[in-house]
Amino acid sequence: MARESLNARRSRAEPVTAEMEVMFIHIDHDALEKPIRLSTDPTDFITEDPLVFGTHSPWLQPEDGPAEPYLFMIADALMPRDKRGAVTELQLALLAVDQGIVELLLAIPPGTRARASLAVALLSDPGRLIAEFRRLELSVATGNRTEIPLTLTGPDISAVPWPAGRQTKARFPGLFR
Repeated sequence: MARESLNARRSRAEPVTAEMEVMFIHIDHDALEKPIRLSTDPTDFITEDPLVFGTHSPWLQPEDGPAEPYLFMIADALMPRDKRGAVTELQLALLAVDQGIVELLLAIPPGTRARASLAVALLSDPGRLIAEFRRLELSVATGNRTEIPLTLTGPDISAVPWPAGRQTKARFPGLFR
């Protein structure tokens, strides 16, 4: 499977731009005390010892209590293969993540799925989202301490009945003019 870093992919797609996009990942599981918040941009200085960078965004912040920063991580996107009948999934490899986050991700019991959400925003306004993907399921593969592969899957749209109802005059009045 081909691998490409998200920053390299961005620079190839838009070689000259004044705006940078940042991706936020929000991971939650019953085994975690609080959600894991990750960001692909090290804009803000968070702590000095240990040296931690991240991004502040109002997206999915707790209603009570202080806002939590999204911690910086380097992510590679694993290019998908088109397989007929395969579930649509996004695969990310997290590199150079803080050891505390590695421990939290590996603490998710094998065989269970965490809840995840993704958002993309411009760095100039991290509160205004360009794209948002919620209700994703995350499976954490047991990686080594320097790289953790994540697989994100969305709801299976093939299981949704279509059309949901009969095309009657009451439901689709435009068809019966």
